[in-house]
Amino acid sequence: MLGALALLRLLLSGALLLTLLLLGGALLRSLLLLTTSISALLLLLIALLALRVAASFLLGTALVLILIILLLIFLAALLPATAAATLRVADAVSADKHREGER
Repeated sequence: MLGALALLRLLLSGALLLTLLLLGGALLRSLLLLTTSISALLLLLIALLALRVAASFLLGTALVLILIILLLIFLAALLPATAAATLRVADAVSADKHREGER
C-alpha cells in the first residue's frame, strides 16, 4: 500500500512539475496545461479507485471533490467558446438588420 501511495505521489509531482514548466507559454501551451491538469486529476482518481479506498468517508469526499473540479475545468473550457459564439450570432443578426435599414 505504501508503494502505491509513493507511486501516486511521484506521478502527481511529475504532473505538477510539467504544469509549472508549461506556465510560461501562450495560448497553445495553455491548452496543453489544461489537458495535463485533467489527466493528472484522472490519474489521481484511478489511483484512488485502484487502492480500494473509495469506501472510506474521507477519500470518498476527495473523489467527489476531484469530480467537481473536473466538471468545473470542463465548464471553464466550454463556456467561453459558447458565449463567444452567441455574441458572434448576435452581432451577425444586428449587422443584417442594420443593412436592411439602409436599403
